[in-house]
Amino acid sequence: MIKSEDFDGKISIITAVYNAENHIQDLIESLRQQGDSNFEWVVVDGLSTDNTLEILKKIDDLNVKIISEADFGIYDAFNKGVKHSQGEYYLVAVADDIFYPHAVADYKKEIDNNIDIVTATVKMGNALAKPMGHSWLFGMRAFISCHSVGVLIKKELHQKHGFYSRKFPIVADQLFIKQCCQNGAQVKVIDTLV
Repeated sequence: MIKSEDFDGKISIITAVYNAENHIQDLIESLRQQGDSNFEWVVVDGLSTDNTLEILKKIDDLNVKIISEADFGIYDAFNKGVKHSQGEYYLVAVADDIFYPHAVADYKKEIDNNIDIVTATVKMGNALAKPMGHSWLFGMRAFISCHSVGVLIKKELHQKHGFYSRKFPIVADQLFIKQCCQNGAQVKVIDTLV
């Protein structure tokens, strides 16, 4: 287990949860199976009323930080996670996501001071998500595969472009990514399934 004092400061994984007891165990197991376990996991719980917090509090083999308080939706929770994270870069994962065992290591290999965003291929059901080009047609999907699991974001971008907007409860990630990319953020596409 990587303790917080041994954390290399590279990657934080941010998860927003609310009443996720039926889904979060698969995400936990996928994080335990990472070949590179030197990451921080920041979980922002919106005051779950099920056993989500009890499940999280039992974790003693991951470098996990739990924040449990009321929020104004998933993007408010992500903003809290970004602000509490220590990593230079972060990944977003929701409670029903999973990572392949090489995901953290593959992302870490691509970290470079000149790169702001790294995007990889994500499996969604039976389909593979990759960047699609043409921002006028595909929005953020022109630049990245998927906000959750599929993109490593340099935390510093929030200083330049702000945090996820609370004005757009279902597309704040799209607005943030598109603003970053259209204003010169350096994106690296890797041909890796994470």
